[in-house]
Amino acid sequence: TLERWYYAYRAGGLEALVPRPRSDRGRAQALAPELRQLLLDVRRENRAASVPLILRTLITDGRLDRNAVSTATVRRLYAEHGLDRVAM
Repeated sequence: TLERWYYAYRAGGLEALVPRPRSDRGRAQALAPELRQLLLDVRRENRAASVPLILRTLITDGRLDRNAVSTATVRRLYAEHGLDRVAM
C-alpha cells in the first residue's frame, strides 16, 4: 500500500492520494449476465423464498454449480433490483 501511495503521489501529487468512490459501487459484478437473469427470474417467481433456498434449489436442479456465487452477492443483486426481502 505504501508503495502504491508513493507512486500515486509521484504521478499526481496530493490530489492522486484522495480516495475516489468506485463507479460500480453497490452492483454485483462477478455474475455473468445469464446467471444474473436466472437469479432475478427465480426471485420474481418465488418472492418469499430465501436466498439460501433459491441457491440450494438451483444447485439441486443442476442449473447452478456449487460455490458459483455467494449468498451475499445474490442478496446485493436483489437489493439492486428492489427484490430484497426488505423491499417486498
